[in-house]
Amino acid sequence: MTLPASRDEHVLLFDLTQQAHVFSFLRHWLLWWERHRPPGRLSVVLDPFFLQRHPGLAALAQLCGAGVRLLTITPEEKSERKRRYACHDHQEWPLHRLLRSTGAEDFPLLFDWNLFCAYARREGVTHAVMARLDQFLPLLAAGHSTPERFSGICFCATFPGGRLQNRSDGSAPRPLPADAFLLARALRHPQLHTLFVNDPIWLDTLRSFSCGERAVHLPEVAELSGGDGAAADALRLRLASLEGRVVFLVFGDLTPRKGVMTAMEAMARLPVEHQRRAALVIAGQSHPAFKARISAAASALQEHTCLKVLELRHFLTEEEVAALFSRADVVLTLYEGHAGLSNVILLAAAAQRPVLSSREGRMGEIVAQERLGLSVEIGDPLAVTASMIHCIEAVPGSLGDGASMRNLAARHTGERFAGTFFRRLGLGDLSR
Repeated sequence: MTLPASRDEHVLLFDLTQQAHVFSFLRHWLLWWERHRPPGRLSVVLDPFFLQRHPGLAALAQLCGAGVRLLTITPEEKSERKRRYACHDHQEWPLHRLLRSTGAEDFPLLFDWNLFCAYARREGVTHAVMARLDQFLPLLAAGHSTPERFSGICFCATFPGGRLQNRSDGSAPRPLPADAFLLARALRHPQLHTLFVNDPIWLDTLRSFSCGERAVHLPEVAELSGGDGAAADALRLRLASLEGRVVFLVFGDLTPRKGVMTAMEAMARLPVEHQRRAALVIAGQSHPAFKARISAAASALQEHTCLKVLELRHFLTEEEVAALFSRADVVLTLYEGHAGLSNVILLAAAAQRPVLSSREGRMGEIVAQERLGLSVEIGDPLAVTASMIHCIEAVPGSLGDGASMRNLAARHTGERFAGTFFRRLGLGDLSR
């Protein structure tokens, strides 16, 4: 249920992931707070490096007044967290080990969860929110301690199994049994208030479980800034070298499944006359080992073909992101094994840019439903190359429906995102 507004409500937001979408969430939460000045208080706990990377957050928090505080974990906590993540690959921990009462004490995600609970107690909050609850569902199922009242955001594609059973009859997909078990246990947790999910297609499934009314859709944000400022101008100068070419953009947190290698392999197969008309921009952060692999492939592509390739591996400001999307002709989302939506698709819609997407899962579905561009079976390399040729030869503006893109972006505003979130937590009653 939506909590009644209270001046005594004190909400804690907790996130140590340092991921780009979390910055977007925080920015829109703070902007909403500054505009509406709701009753109650808000404390945010982050990694100290996150605030160093995003200095504008501290300035924005000051505009929100005394009701908002930005906190960071201590150097000792950060050092211990780094040690645990260096010693363990949490992807190697199967579910049955997490559900055992012993043997998981040094599990790195358990350290993060215990920090979350400790800060909730230390700050004396009335409601604690984990910004990436999906990672911690096994711990809830295992019965680990929690704050007295907590909520969290789940990215459906990254549930511990991260998979859907697709239905041929067109009905809503359902999680695989391991995921269903974790979700059902989480929803029944006596201290859980709300399980926010970023994809509404999951609601029918989640609401079929006991306590399923606790699941609420939280629409992600599809907004771009005006693209002004010195950094954006400097980026435009670099992008000017691609003038006259169709620019394909790969953007985001670049992991092996995000399709950047698929894109480069497909572009290497383009006929020479199409290579001369195309360029690839790779923008985003990645693990050092994979970053080296991407750079080596990009260098080879530039050296042995007629393509132009530009890597942007520094952290991009919001203004730079806007400038980048405005120059792109086609946004690539050739993800592998991705069951859910992608914020990159939403940003492309906000920028009025078509996508070339993988056909599987929800991404292929929304691209078709909203007429956002093309989708392709990424397991067929020749089909990916053929789709790129189609993009290069297409008349500008013909690959997607501009009106549908605008409508999609209008359903994913920062105001709606933050308002939904805070109203559910009892901080959205604007009466004074």
